Amino acid sequence: MWRSRNRLCDRPRVASLQGENETEVVIIGAGPVGLCLAIELGSRGVDCVVLEQRARTVPTFPTANHISVRSMEHLRRLGLAESVRKAFRTDWGGDWIAVTYLGGHEVARIPDALADSTPRSDSPEREVWAPKPCFDPILESAAESFASVTLRYGVDVEGVSEQDHSVRCLGRGPKGGEIAVRAAYAVACDGAGSRVRQASEVPVVGPPPLPIRVHSAFFRSKRVGELVPPGGVQYSILGTASGPTKTPFGAGLMVAVDGHELWRLHGPGLDAQNADTSLAALRALGASDAELLDSRAWTPSQGICPRFRIGRVFLAGDAAHVVTPFGGLGVNTGMADAFDLGWKLEATLRGWGGARLLDESYHYERHRVATELLEYQGVDFSQSEPRRIRPPLPLYDAPDESLWEGGPSGDAARVAYGRGLVASRGDEFQKPQIDLGYRYDGSPVICADGSPQPDRTELRRYQASTRPGGRAPHVALDNGQSTLDRFGPGFTLVLTRPADDVAAFERQARARNVPLRVEFLPDAAPTYDHAWTLIRPDGFVAWRGNALPVEPATVLDRIRGAAFSDPNRGGTGTFAYSVVT
Repeated sequence: MWRSRNRLCDRPRVASLQGENETEVVIIGAGPVGLCLAIELGSRGVDCVVLEQRARTVPTFPTANHISVRSMEHLRRLGLAESVRKAFRTDWGGDWIAVTYLGGHEVARIPDALADSTPRSDSPEREVWAPKPCFDPILESAAESFASVTLRYGVDVEGVSEQDHSVRCLGRGPKGGEIAVRAAYAVACDGAGSRVRQASEVPVVGPPPLPIRVHSAFFRSKRVGELVPPGGVQYSILGTASGPTKTPFGAGLMVAVDGHELWRLHGPGLDAQNADTSLAALRALGASDAELLDSRAWTPSQGICPRFRIGRVFLAGDAAHVVTPFGGLGVNTGMADAFDLGWKLEATLRGWGGARLLDESYHYERHRVATELLEYQGVDFSQSEPRRIRPPLPLYDAPDESLWEGGPSGDAARVAYGRGLVASRGDEFQKPQIDLGYRYDGSPVICADGSPQPDRTELRRYQASTRPGGRAPHVALDNGQSTLDRFGPGFTLVLTRPADDVAAFERQARARNVPLRVEFLPDAAPTYDHAWTLIRPDGFVAWRGNALPVEPATVLDRIRGAAFSDPNRGGTGTFAYSVVT
């Protein structure tokens, strides 16, 4: 079992990161995925060092904005949800809006498309709009609040090698000095162009990238805030004041970064290599006072790595799977990787996690979820070569000039066109099945019970269930709490009726050093429809039953990755399951 020699009393030596350093986990990349993993590990007392290539003084480009309900539930568990809810202005709204041009007619609107304005019945949390310049500082501050977490910026990681039951991460600091960090494990959270993944020669499998180059501008403009309809965080701009722009994306897609004067635009006419060209395009749209802050160019790509682990190195977020912005779940899927991996690393480092916990379950669980997201975005993996069966980005039928007309004829044209836009984009914004309904069926650390699958056929409908492998459902308790608020940092055994034999289960957990909390929640029934429901540290149901097996240890060994049989299926030996590759 790995024990870092560099504990809290040695923090100054790690913080300086000069020469050779030791920690338990080294994280490459300080975007939302790497920071969430650092927070998860820090909350569990695991030493970790985060290395980020970007200098801390460099502003964060707003590439991710939407925080899903499930991500907010994890952030709630970590005590961060309230801060994230307030990151963006709370009096604005979360609508998607289509306009003819900035200052022109509103053509369509989907209320609460990207941020909920009213409470939900399926969760104590809501979708939140929190662009990276607002979101990342919250995560940075939270990570740095843990004595066991070190963040270092301006570090260019040159390589990660495995040696002597550890990994060694070698890089260069801001002044060119060599930095080396030895750890039990490394996690690459360094994005779609992951140098760690490339050095490990792990391919990204998917259809060819789209033959287009999307240019994006991050800019400041108070004038734009005066021109757009209020309440929107994402605006589809169909053209300019003179008429429609004849491209599949109209004149561009614009998002609100702070709800006041900061905006990001994807659109034709921008040029990430030429600031003057981009400024001219922004002003032609109506941003007469535009100040260009940053520009990027990117190619829409989709793909997934055939394995998320290479020895003691793990891949997470865009380093493991690349998706398009469609659906706004890329960063959320990456954060879910971190929340899945964090407790498993702790369990392994502290000695109570079995070999299968890291060896098999992380890849199995997260690979299949990322595959489902790519399928939702139109990638077909059923053939020998992945293929794209529908566009991975929303495309529009070119609007007619009649949308720019005044009077009843123009109104009628806008209503008809807007109705089509709303119908075409509904599945992009209304998809609780993708966010809350994904499952870990077949995982080697889940105790399947042979019960029917919850209905997953409709994207817009989530069916709560305690069937093992799925998210433990939210139930509003009589005291105003959610069931989710009663789950501990380890495993939680939820009882809906008294059980005399719970002490035997607790004894077996203590004998294995498995952290366990027992919660008696009779008002969680009937949603929690079994007397016993065992919840994992990441909020997924690991096992349920109305009575314990004859040997309670079989359940505990299974869910901590130390067993090779499924206690609910019987039998011994290796439990057969298929790893998606």
